[in-house]
Amino acid sequence: MKNILSVAVVMSAMFLGGCLIVPGAAHGGSNFGTVALSSGFMPDPHVVSGRSGGGQPAESVISSTCRGHITAQPDHIFVAQSGFPFLRIMASSPGDTTLIIQAPDGSFLCDDDSGSNLNPRVEGSFGAGTYNVWIGSYSEGDYHDYRLGFTEMQHITDANF
Repeated sequence: MKNILSVAVVMSAMFLGGCLIVPGAAHGGSNFGTVALSSGFMPDPHVVSGRSGGGQPAESVISSTCRGHITAQPDHIFVAQSGFPFLRIMASSPGDTTLIIQAPDGSFLCDDDSGSNLNPRVEGSFGAGTYNVWIGSYSEGDYHDYRLGFTEMQHITDANF
């Protein structure tokens, strides 16, 4: 599989009347629930689960720099109740998964394989706000159970959460 180590920040080209339109996100909700965290949350890491994949290629509906097959609706909604100077969002799965995060300003953070064993992760500072999160499957038609972790601790990775 392709190893994309850089995190791409891209703007969606799908605007209508000045409003950002992302398929499925306008309907509200998510496939696997909402995660609301403030800086200093416990337990750390905070872990949720889901199943990756979907019928839409991310490179067609989000950006050519994003990988994986996703659903129209986000898999998770992440509500950052405060800013985070450092936060790592990572997935762990036995299959090849990708991670796409839509920030409150409409930009996208995309990753494929920055973690171990074909696992994705995005890390850095996150401002307060609501983020849409998709866990894609790299190959069309593949679906993988995954764990999605949120941590402020830099020593925690997809290999040990």
